[in-house]
Amino acid sequence: MNNPALDVVIGIVFVYLLYSLLATVLQEMLAKVFDLRAKMLKTGIKRMLGTKSGKNEFVGKFYSHPSIKYLAQGNGMLWNKPSYLSSNTFSQTLIYLLRGDDWSRTSNQADAIEKKIKTGLAAYAQNPQPGGNPSQPSKASGSNFLKKSPQKDKQAEPFDICSDALIHLNNLFQDAGGDLGKFNFYLERWYNDTMERVSGWYRRQTQLWLLAIGTLIAIAGNIDTLKIYRILSTDTTARKLMVEMAIKKSEAYTAIVNQPPTDRGAIPSEGKETMPADSAFIKTYQMLQKDADRTKGILGLGWIDEKGSNSRDSLAKLIAASEALLQAGVTRQTKLAKDLQKNDLLAQQKFKKAIMALKIDSLNSRIQTLNQVKKSINTYLTFHFWPSIAGWLLTAIAISFGAPFWFDLLNKLINIRATGEKPQEIPKSESIPTRETLGQEKIKVTEIAG
Repeated sequence: MNNPALDVVIGIVFVYLLYSLLATVLQEMLAKVFDLRAKMLKTGIKRMLGTKSGKNEFVGKFYSHPSIKYLAQGNGMLWNKPSYLSSNTFSQTLIYLLRGDDWSRTSNQADAIEKKIKTGLAAYAQNPQPGGNPSQPSKASGSNFLKKSPQKDKQAEPFDICSDALIHLNNLFQDAGGDLGKFNFYLERWYNDTMERVSGWYRRQTQLWLLAIGTLIAIAGNIDTLKIYRILSTDTTARKLMVEMAIKKSEAYTAIVNQPPTDRGAIPSEGKETMPADSAFIKTYQMLQKDADRTKGILGLGWIDEKGSNSRDSLAKLIAASEALLQAGVTRQTKLAKDLQKNDLLAQQKFKKAIMALKIDSLNSRIQTLNQVKKSINTYLTFHFWPSIAGWLLTAIAISFGAPFWFDLLNKLINIRATGEKPQEIPKSESIPTRETLGQEKIKVTEIAG
């Protein structure tokens, strides 16, 4: 189907896809540098086990446990928290913490967990702090559950976990009927449900990052949607080249777009990092940057080689002309000053008249130049600057939608274009004759002949 309007839409959608992929790659690099996934995962864990404010000692113990600690990429100040946790790792670590370090196989593990939970609930009953921590009692109570209890049974020692989480753990344990296998299943389900919401938080955060990165890309590269539309609407060659590039690259971009869900802003709970390696990131970025440069060449985008007249050039010329007028005035004043050195009365009178005329001419010239500069600035703001801002915002918002959205839309448009023209429907008056209609036509012909 050779439809210019459809080709224009395909060209614009392809530009959105290309720069959405570029923004996604940059966002993933930033996410890795600033460890954004690990921070968001910890936010989810704190929501489950910690308090909204406070030190959250239990969350610290959770992350310090060997089953969690050694999943992190680094062991220093940077990247010292894992970006991914499986539901099984979460539940097992929580069970290890609940049963205590002094648990042995000679005692029942479920009994140790139940005693620990009941001890914590009893501590809250004596020192109620809604949503708080039993290890952080009020000053009035004078007790401190962080200190080791003098009780002989260390398994019953209360642990520092917020009351809401402790109550929920007790409910899960009671629902499991004391069965450790069921309790483990309920913990995993709780974790997976929470991670679904955490993934939503991270996707929204990613969208904000894409909007910020898209704004920078649009301004730095002058990727103006309105300008792209004007060029594709009027330039047949550019429109044809963009459609050919879109069809060709849609297959090449399939492998980039169809990354695992982790690359689309989700935080998985399957325990393994599916992010591509740094070399793959760099290779992908270089390929996309090359395609972006080619797109700029076809559409004439950017700040250096722009097609058509540019009011900024005329504005610069006016400013240069104003500076030239000022320089000419200085030169003329210097010449008249030299004439004064003759100490001639006539020369002095001529100098005074010339100075007055020069001031009047210079003032008129400056007023005229300033008016032209003001007019040029208004023209630039009206026809270039404000439309450019609107075009940049449209591009940035489009980039924030994400590459998968534009990739799917581009494929649908390409399929529509490839279907060809729709066959013409046969009018009702020209419908296929039936046996009855043929018999009626034969009777009419016989009557006319007779």
